[in-house]
Amino acid sequence: MKARWLPPSSLRMLSSAIATSIAILVSSSPAQAKDHVDLQFWDMIWGPPEYIDAGKALVEQFNQEHPDITVTYRSIPWTNWYQTFVTAIGSGTAPDVSTGAGYQAVQLYDQGAILPIDDVISQWKSNGKLDDFLPNTIDILKYDNHYVALPWAIDIRVWYYRKDLLAAANIQPPTNWDEFKKAAQAVTKPDADQYGVVACGDTLGSHYLYTMIPE
Repeated sequence: MKARWLPPSSLRMLSSAIATSIAILVSSSPAQAKDHVDLQFWDMIWGPPEYIDAGKALVEQFNQEHPDITVTYRSIPWTNWYQTFVTAIGSGTAPDVSTGAGYQAVQLYDQGAILPIDDVISQWKSNGKLDDFLPNTIDILKYDNHYVALPWAIDIRVWYYRKDLLAAANIQPPTNWDEFKKAAQAVTKPDADQYGVVACGDTLGSHYLYTMIPE
C-alpha cells in the first residue's frame, strides 16, 4: 500500500486533500462511486495533547460531512514515528494519508511507499486552492519530477533578543552578522550561566541552520 503524504499549514487542509484524493480515485470508475471508502490517517504529534484533540475533532467533523468516507485517526509519537512507519510499510499496513517531516516523504518515495500527488496538485491549480499556500512551499516538495507531499504545519524559526541584556552591555540590536557576533560575545558570561546565543537542542544543531536561513 502506498501512502498519500502531508508533511508538516493547518489541519483544515486534511479535508480538501482527502476529498480531492477520493474524488480522483472514484471518478476513474463509475462503479466505485457508490462504494464506502475507509481511510487510515496517521498524524505525527506536532504539539501538546490539545493538538491531538484538535486533529481528532477535525477528522470526526470530516466523517460527518462525508458519510461515504470514514477516516480513522491515529497519532504517532515523534520519537518512534519513522520506525513505526517503516515497519508498517514492510508489513503492508501503511496508512493512506500521513503527516510527517518533508524529508521523510522523499526517503519513503525512494522506497516505493509514497504515492505521488501530481493529480491533486493539478486539480488544485485549476480551482485556485493552491492560493492557500505560501509561495514556493509546494514546489519545494517536488522530488524526482513528482510532487511527493504537501506543506502541512510549517514552523518558522525567528530570532528574538533580551533588551535588558543588550542595554546593560550598552549594545544596540545587531543588524548584520558581524554585529550579531560581537553582541553575542559581549553578553556571554559563562560563570553566570549566561550565553549570547541559545537555540533549541537537536542532533547536529540543525535548528541553528533553520534560524539563520535568510528570508
